[in-house]
Amino acid sequence: MDIWVQILTLAQKWGFREVASLCVRELEKLPIQPVDKICIYQRFKLDRTLLLDSFAKLTTRPEPLTLDEGGRLGLETSLQIAQARELSRGPRSGTRSSIQLQDSELHSVIRDVFKLEDDGFFDFGVGDSFVL
Repeated sequence: MDIWVQILTLAQKWGFREVASLCVRELEKLPIQPVDKICIYQRFKLDRTLLLDSFAKLTTRPEPLTLDEGGRLGLETSLQIAQARELSRGPRSGTRSSIQLQDSELHSVIRDVFKLEDDGFFDFGVGDSFVL
């Protein structure tokens, strides 16, 4: 994973759009922990729709984000994950509840909370950020 992140750093720095696209395709093939993947994609300002599964894993896991994870993800993303966790568990019952939504409903909640749009195309900017 580290080599693809290093190559992506240089590809963005030098405006090599095709190389950056290759890096993202290769990163997508790797088993990256959800928090790590989100941090990488946020750092390089990559398409957040590619993070749907990572957001879903953090939303549905039994334990909430740790303080370290929250610090790495940043305030906005951490709060979005907390909101998605609350919405996916339904009304409060006084105890920690399990996920109350089916996969399609869960993905819909995550798309809404994280404002993910599935536009289905690759668009790299040449400026300081790339959108995939």
